[in-house]
Amino acid sequence: MGTTAGGPAPVGSSRQIPPTAADPAGSADLLGTHSSLVQRGRDLLLELGQFPARCGACESTEQLPSTLRESGLDRGCWPWWDPSESPRTCGAVARHQVQEVTVHTYDAEITQGAVQPLSAGHGGTRRCRRVPPACAAGERT
Repeated sequence: MGTTAGGPAPVGSSRQIPPTAADPAGSADLLGTHSSLVQRGRDLLLELGQFPARCGACESTEQLPSTLRESGLDRGCWPWWDPSESPRTCGAVARHQVQEVTVHTYDAEITQGAVQPLSAGHGGTRRCRRVPPACAAGERT
């Protein structure tokens, strides 16, 4: 059984990922966001002819949201990142994967010249893809 900073992680927890600065209301289902972005990104890459119709990475990425839900977002797990303030839980991995798939979807969309805002229900109509000026200038923050 995994653990969290607060002790043993509950198995089978169905708790949503807690509110973050990007989602102050805590209402977005990040795993649903992940699934929809994976599908959108894969569809764009297929259109560009840069992605096989089926691949192991696609299948494992599609399985990730349901696996994280079944495990419970509070459940401890092994993340690949160095020790940090981020909890070592399934929820933290889910949050990270949403960021990853958002970046890859953006890459596919910009290649195609059709960058889209996240749909309502998954971040509203605001554009979540804003590059901070320091990063755009090549500075490290």
